[in-house]
Amino acid sequence: TDSFASSSASSNGGGGNGGSQDTHNNNNITTTTTISVKVPWSEINSALGQLALLLSILEELLGRYSVTQQPKERNNNNDISTTTRNSHHQPWKFRHEILCLGSHSKMGIRKHPTAIAATYYNLFSDDSFQFFGRRNFNTALQCMTQCVKDAADYIQSQDPTIVVPHGIEYVGRNSGGSGSGGGGGGEMTVGGLRVAYTASNVNPTTTAFHGTTSTSNTTTGTEEPPGVEWTRGMKYLLTNVK
Repeated sequence: TDSFASSSASSNGGGGNGGSQDTHNNNNITTTTTISVKVPWSEINSALGQLALLLSILEELLGRYSVTQQPKERNNNNDISTTTRNSHHQPWKFRHEILCLGSHSKMGIRKHPTAIAATYYNLFSDDSFQFFGRRNFNTALQCMTQCVKDAADYIQSQDPTIVVPHGIEYVGRNSGGSGSGGGGGGEMTVGGLRVAYTASNVNPTTTAFHGTTSTSNTTTGTEEPPGVEWTRGMKYLLTNVK
């Protein structure tokens, strides 16, 4: 996650301008220069693939842990029965399926927890025009975020001292339901920032993703390059995973 965080922190979600600032002080006059770095989609897709693999491993580890934590049963001789415990307890797992395929990984959505078949969505993009391409990518992003939330909730239930630094929640209609991303048609946010890659958080002033209009940072009152909000949301997500 460290390598992904460093690259994500300087990207706007594929070939756009990520922003970092250099401050210079000359003769008591402070000037700030914004440095833009373009990160290709191939690198972002690879990073998402690494994150998918990490979550898949985490799911396996938590599944093993959950089996060992089931209350033990005793037989007629008052001995602890481990056979009954292991035969009846299902290991913990994500509500959605992670298909690890490197830079072409996918997320599978099950309509309900017991469903066998899943509908798969691409956890990769190149920002080119495709019918439903961006929507499918955003669905996969939200499903992945839901997996992070599921893991965080389970771990916190076992150890209340472990809390993710950036809260994950739903906004929009029917928040808290069980829609495509697990949110009943709402959108997932991390630290108050949307994880979906849309025109409003990549370039809120236009419908184009690669416009030149900067966005305003309400916290610092400074202008930011397009896509910084989405990049920051991804950074928050990675920080939670770490």
